[in-house]
Amino acid sequence: MKFIKIITRNMPVLAGVFFSLLFFSCSENKSRNNEVTSKTELATDENLMIDSEKKVDVYYFHSRMRCTLCVNLENVTKQTIEGLFSEGIADGKLGFHILNVDQPENRALAEKYYAFGPTLLVCEKNGRSETIIDLTAEGFRYASRDASRFASILKNTIEKAL
Repeated sequence: MKFIKIITRNMPVLAGVFFSLLFFSCSENKSRNNEVTSKTELATDENLMIDSEKKVDVYYFHSRMRCTLCVNLENVTKQTIEGLFSEGIADGKLGFHILNVDQPENRALAEKYYAFGPTLLVCEKNGRSETIIDLTAEGFRYASRDASRFASILKNTIEKAL
């Protein structure tokens, strides 16, 4: 009986903790502006390509704790890419990577792209330069409510990059 009284008296605090955990585990990285396309120079030997080579990589980063929106974003992205770009994947012009940022082997790439939670990036690599397009906000906005609209945005972005 005493336990129930303690729980009921502390219900607002428990609810606040729960919603804070939910918010921080599924929040996108606010330090990047999703409207801006950034260009970076690739510095490592493993990333250097011949100047005429062009490749597009799509990265979906997620953390261990995932909400319904995160899972929907991954599913719609995966269905769109595998359904519309299987030829590009087969010939190596398009790469699709789903990476858990909590796993040690993915930390370097997550840090490179400032992906510390759910993040969807389309990276156009052309020679030694890279153009990064962040579709995280669009993904969260449309993946659950209007999957076909998000699929269209993703498709157009990838086609433009290829």
